[in-house]
Parts: sequence; structure tokens; C-alpha cells
Amino acid sequence: MAGLVVPGVHEHHERERVAAVQLCPELLSFDEAHHRRPLRAGWTNDVLGYGPFGSPHPEGTSPRAKGISEAPDLARLVIQALTFDAFGTLIDTGRDVLIEIARTIVADHRRGLDAEAFLDAWDRHFFAADPEQFQNLAEVTEDSLASAFRDYGIDAEPRPYVEMLERRWLDAKAYPEVRGALARLDGIPRAVVSNADDAFLKGILTRNSLDFDAVITSEFARCYKPRPRIFEIALDALRVDPGSVVHVGDSLAADVAGARRLGMQTIWVNRGGLRRGAGDPKPHFVVDDLEGVPPIVATLRGPRTMHAQGSARRKH
Repeated sequence: MAGLVVPGVHEHHERERVAAVQLCPELLSFDEAHHRRPLRAGWTNDVLGYGPFGSPHPEGTSPRAKGISEAPDLARLVIQALTFDAFGTLIDTGRDVLIEIARTIVADHRRGLDAEAFLDAWDRHFFAADPEQFQNLAEVTEDSLASAFRDYGIDAEPRPYVEMLERRWLDAKAYPEVRGALARLDGIPRAVVSNADDAFLKGILTRNSLDFDAVITSEFARCYKPRPRIFEIALDALRVDPGSVVHVGDSLAADVAGARRLGMQTIWVNRGGLRRGAGDPKPHFVVDDLEGVPPIVATLRGPRTMHAQGSARRKH
């Protein structure tokens, strides 16, 4: 589907930890076999033991302490801009829509087939996608659904179900705290950097009244996070150097590893309260949700800067 974004994976797909198409293998310490995975919408963009659609993995994870934690080696910087991941960071994603589509397919074509089993097959083909040339997420989703149809002998066109999925995801909502957190950051240039299709994501941001100076998608960049190019386009659009930017995202693989590779500061939005593994990319900061972002930015920019920024914005 257009705009499909990153999932975690089923319990028996724990090996599929890194969600991105055409990943640079040198970015991460994960097995090379776990690279080159597409991101899928409807699922939380986390890579540390989450099951699909943001459900916590039942094994191997422990809740981390609540609140904000800062990496000890972070130098005080002057932050000039912010970049944000979309799904799982700004936009709430969940399991219900994909399960509903799977159940509709089963009801239409294979009554008695377990919808979870079908969705598992779709998931497996989606994550195995490794196109030689760039495909947008709508194309990857349609191709993987067609493969799942073949697995179960379903003689049907996948496109109507992908369109159904797209229509449902157009109703995706921002997390409750997002607008307030962004309001506290008013005056600081900001962009969205998302593994998503262009029109789909921009439509969701517009319907949620979320304003950004630039929206950079994988479809526009013709590559997926954590590839450097998608971040570089955002930096060019904001006219800032990477060392003066904080990237905020919920994926250690796509967001933290990708942004840190360019020298950007990073905030990991750990909504699930998961522990970072010893081999996982290390964020500079960790927050439970976006409420934790403005205090960090205020510290990095200094109280006078933030006060002046807020005063200037209120005068408009």
C-alpha cells in the first residue's frame, strides 16, 4: 500500500529484526541476512522484539525505566533544525486494519483459512522483497500480496485489497501528545523523513493538521532509511549541516543508525518500553513519547534561544 511503514515481526519471525529495503549492510551489527527488508505500514517502526503491528514480543524484552535518558558522551550543541520519522513516531499505527483486510480476503476467497496464517504469509513475502530496482511501498505491498495469493491458490487480483488498505490508512491519527509537543517546538525548522509513499503521507499529515517545512519520503528520494540519501535530501531542504540537527524516530535500524551515520543527533521514541540490545544502534537520547522531546531540545539550544523563539512565534 502507499505509505506502508515499518513493522516489527511475528514471534516466529524474530529473525526479521531490521526493517528496510536496500539497507547498507555496514550500518548495523545485525546478521547480513537480516538486511534489505521493506518497511510496512500498520506496524510500529521498532526493531527490538516487537511483534507485528506494535504488539510487544512475548520473549526477550523487558520494560525499560520510564522517562528520558541521555547518552553520557553527548556534547552540548546548538540545534538548528529537527527531523522526524512519521509512522510510530508522529502517526499512530496498529494491527487492526491489516487483520481486517486479511479477514476480508479469507471471507471472499478461502473460507476456513486462518486469517492470521494468511497474514503471516503476506508478511513473509513482504519482508523477503529485494527488488533490483526501486519500488515504492504500494508496489512492494501489491507484489507481496500476489505472492501470498499464489501460496494459497487464490485466483484474484491483489490491487482492490491494496486500495482498501490505503483507504483505511488514510484515517490514521497522530498520537495524542504530538500536536502539543510540536507546538512547544514552534520556530525551529523541521522536516519529516519517512519510509512512505509521497501523496499518502502528505495527505495524512494534512488531515492531522501537522505542518512541516519539508516532507521527504522514500518514494521521493528513491531509497529507504537508513540510506544516507533520504536524510541528505532533508538536510538540503532545511539548509543545515547534519551536526546541527536532531532526528527523532522510533526505529533503531532506520532512524538512529541512519541519522547517526551522517553525524546527526538522535532521539529514540521508545513507546513500547523496550531494552536496547548490546549490538543495537545507540541513540543519544531515549524518550517514552514526543512529550520528552521539547525538554531535550531546550537543553541543547539553551533557555534564551527557546524563549526568544517562542516569543517571536507568538508575535505572528
